Amino acid sequence: NESEIPSRVLAGRIVWPRQIDEPSKAFIKKLLIQNPDKRLGAGRNGSREVKDQPIFVSIKWDDVYARKVKPPIVPNIQHPGDTSCFDQYP
Repeated sequence: NESEIPSRVLAGRIVWPRQIDEPSKAFIKKLLIQNPDKRLGAGRNGSREVKDQPIFVSIKWDDVYARKVKPPIVPNIQHPGDTSCFDQYP
């Protein structure tokens, strides 16, 4: 139930789908640490902490910066302000 997700995250209760492997879970948990000073990427090494995570071992960051890597999903947008790919909230 999508409405339960924020309260479960805040409480630290996450029900993981079976297809999410352990390295991915560990990465996501580090991003969800409530204290922003202790959250992944907030330390002295900033984004390097994120890029050095095991789930990114196959990423060639220089190729990403040079836009040589094709993204796995390219949304179909109609104009620069198109928000049709985002969920609508009241």
